[in-house]
Amino acid sequence: MAGLFDDLVPQASSVTFDDLITDAKPKPAKPSIARDVASSMRHALGDRDYASARTAEPTIAVDDLAPQNTVREPGYTRLDPAEDIFGQPNMSPTHVPAAIETPSLTSNTGPDLVQVDARPALRAIDDLRANERGAAATALDTVRGLLFRNGGVDTSVVGLENARDGINGMIATARQGGDMHVVERLTRGREALDGALSSSPEFAQANRNFAAASEPLAPFTSPGMDKAIRRDEFSQNFATPAEDVPGLLSSPSEARNFNSVASPTAAGALEGNVTTRMLDAATDASGNIVPDRLAVALRENQDLLSQFPAARVRLETIVDRGRQLAAERHGPLADVAAATPTLLEMPSSRKT
Repeated sequence: MAGLFDDLVPQASSVTFDDLITDAKPKPAKPSIARDVASSMRHALGDRDYASARTAEPTIAVDDLAPQNTVREPGYTRLDPAEDIFGQPNMSPTHVPAAIETPSLTSNTGPDLVQVDARPALRAIDDLRANERGAAATALDTVRGLLFRNGGVDTSVVGLENARDGINGMIATARQGGDMHVVERLTRGREALDGALSSSPEFAQANRNFAAASEPLAPFTSPGMDKAIRRDEFSQNFATPAEDVPGLLSSPSEARNFNSVASPTAAGALEGNVTTRMLDAATDASGNIVPDRLAVALRENQDLLSQFPAARVRLETIVDRGRQLAAERHGPLADVAAATPTLLEMPSSRKT
């Protein structure tokens, strides 16, 4: 597990993923932005396939592509209360026709074949833009501009990937600003661009390869796991202190994700942590485990303990044994024991 991380994250520290759950103490991380290791792993997995898509031979014949119109602004009716020659306001409605554009294609691979036809994405973005105002309209205008190069719609995988990166940055900025309507509009624009990029056979295959290679990384995308594996971008130490990690993995889903990828050492350490927390919660002020308290903890955490069946069996055994001992201390056997004199209390049979 640790080796997998360290191979994919350059200049990684000697602190391993197992150290997060055991009692290792990593060096204090500098206050900086934590690096998302799972994201880095995904890029490492997909880079080769996407590099092939960027340099793929163009296969889409321009001559087979019919012109596509896109509506920049829909038609509408306006009232222009201008005064007529008699000084009276003219309230006759005026029709403003739609602003229609037929964009051309810009190709750097020659006039006959192109890698991608992004005009459907452009048309989808213009449809989104039609009734927007304010920040959303400005954002979609910017996205529209990202799809153009040298006066026409870009047809290269490289150029459209760069446009997609630009949209990602805009989405992140809008999300940080709390403008979720802009986030939704931009996300739909990005989806339209993804559809256009998938018209390239090589790019579509790279997407499929990327999805298949990313499947083993799915457990790392949950909130707890994501935070647990983040590294400081300068020191490369894990950003979350080791003692805080078990708390991030204390829900059933997080424990399941962790167990699916953890080494036996790390999985055993987390199981021990869960067991200890439950025993501590069931211990009274005198340091004795109260069976009924532990039984309640078992019921309340049955989903979590389903990820640790061996721990559940041990804890159930403690409950059963504790109840047996309690019965012995307070039942008939206890009364017999109390009534039976000890050797020191028994009268001596020796004659004096």
